[in-house]
Amino acid sequence: MSDSFPFSPPPVPPPKPEPPPRPVFNPPTQPIEPQRSGRGCSFWFGWLLALVFLGTTALLLLTLLGIRSVEVVEQRTFIEKTISGRGENKILVVPVTGIISNRPREQNAFRTLPGMVSTIHNQLAQARKDPKIKAMILRVDSPGGGLTASDVIHNDIKRYKAATKNKVVVCMGDLAASGGYYVSAPADRIIAHPTTLTGSIGVIWFHANIEGLLEKLGISAFPTKSGPLKDMGSMTRQITPEEEVLFQNLIDQMYDRFVQVVSSGRTAAGVPLTPQAVRKIADGRIYSAPDAKDLRLVDQIGYMEDAIEAAKKLAKLKEAKVVQYFYPAITIFDILSAKAGGKPSISIDLDNLIAPDPLKLMYLWTGGAGRTR
Repeated sequence: MSDSFPFSPPPVPPPKPEPPPRPVFNPPTQPIEPQRSGRGCSFWFGWLLALVFLGTTALLLLTLLGIRSVEVVEQRTFIEKTISGRGENKILVVPVTGIISNRPREQNAFRTLPGMVSTIHNQLAQARKDPKIKAMILRVDSPGGGLTASDVIHNDIKRYKAATKNKVVVCMGDLAASGGYYVSAPADRIIAHPTTLTGSIGVIWFHANIEGLLEKLGISAFPTKSGPLKDMGSMTRQITPEEEVLFQNLIDQMYDRFVQVVSSGRTAAGVPLTPQAVRKIADGRIYSAPDAKDLRLVDQIGYMEDAIEAAKKLAKLKEAKVVQYFYPAITIFDILSAKAGGKPSISIDLDNLIAPDPLKLMYLWTGGAGRTR
């Protein structure tokens, strides 16, 4: 009997072969761009735009807050623009629009333009230097205004005519009353639109008495004066009979001057009107264009085209350019070089609220309020 066992261990299976290694995929290498040193143009351009925007915004805010307004010194040089027509010769149109006064007519954040009186004076001064201007059209659309302002414009027109020998034609708009007619009187021909209201030859004085209101508010006014008439016309008390006579005398003097202006102006234009004839129609009323023509206050009813033709005929021109003067547009140089320290953009004139002018005689049509002659 043998010592070996009949059982033998199972055979060990051979090891599995390992899979072949997968190929490694290496993406193509990108060329590395060299880094730029410093900042690009777009960066600095963006900063520049931001600074300009911030600066402009700050300037506008300061202006709107009324810290300062900038006042440009009166400009005597105007830009000439052609309205119509052609040729070498010119007809100048000068507008007289709104209340006749020398107060600034346009105020904004950057400049204050001169008033009507100064503007017309400067326009006529420039026109006198232009030999190509052969006639002038005064385009009047005004209810009148201050005595002195109306008289200065009237005198400037007469001096212009004397210096240049040019003819002046008036073309009236909606309204050419009182002072509006006063400045029209020196014209060689007056043309009114069919719907024009004109006339109102006279003087008016505005006076208000707030004595009763002050009493209700518990306010008393005690003026200290050098003479009994120093405060004549004061709105804090009733006008006295003596003051009434004095004021009426002043009004009569200014009224006589108005009558003489109309009479001499119409007579010089070939339309004889004596002072007595003017007084008969100068009771302060306004007239329609047809009535004014019948009364010889105007010569013709027509339009701007008729005024141009009349100016060409008086100047003996076959053709002419119709031009008008304008102030130059404001530029950044005006803002930088303007005279600073003007009035605030938003202001209240407390002096006028507390004590307005006690004496204000005017060549003005107001629809009937006030004292007239």
